[in-house]
Amino acid sequence: MELRDNDYQMDFAAGSFQDFEEKVLASGLCDVTLPMRFAHMGTKTVVTYECSGYTSLSEWDPKTATACLEILAKLLRTLSKTEDFLIDAGRVRLLPQSVFIHQRRRDVKVAWIPAPKQAVQERLSSLMQVMQERALPDAKIFLERIRHEIALQNLGLREAADHCERLRREACEYGFE
Repeated sequence: MELRDNDYQMDFAAGSFQDFEEKVLASGLCDVTLPMRFAHMGTKTVVTYECSGYTSLSEWDPKTATACLEILAKLLRTLSKTEDFLIDAGRVRLLPQSVFIHQRRRDVKVAWIPAPKQAVQERLSSLMQVMQERALPDAKIFLERIRHEIALQNLGLREAADHCERLRREACEYGFE
């Protein structure tokens, strides 16, 4: 699964999206996700994602401590906004292929790919583990630290984003890029 083309399409089994999720995601009002269009065809739902201007995390591949922490903080803030739209962040698949960064604005959006309910912290931990594997040694230390602190302190999304920002500033102060 590589969401890179403008108007990328994916097929899902009918019922993968709850009715209200589909309405909110298709409305264009939910600014945390890539714009989405839905088409129902028999037993499947075809979803079109508008990826113009965005690059997936798997393609962008941030390696430095400051880049990793910046993207992670922005992703956490993005996910924290889902509750404003009554969307459960625990139902989104968080993969390097489903997290998108706008190259100029540096904002982060998610391609909403439904998944069975799971704690957001668990999904984030898995994503951070993948980021750690690709990161430079300095960044690995910071990513492991934030991953550990999110789990240990049971931080919510907004608190975790604030903590990532503090760590990013700390990394800058100590000369890590």
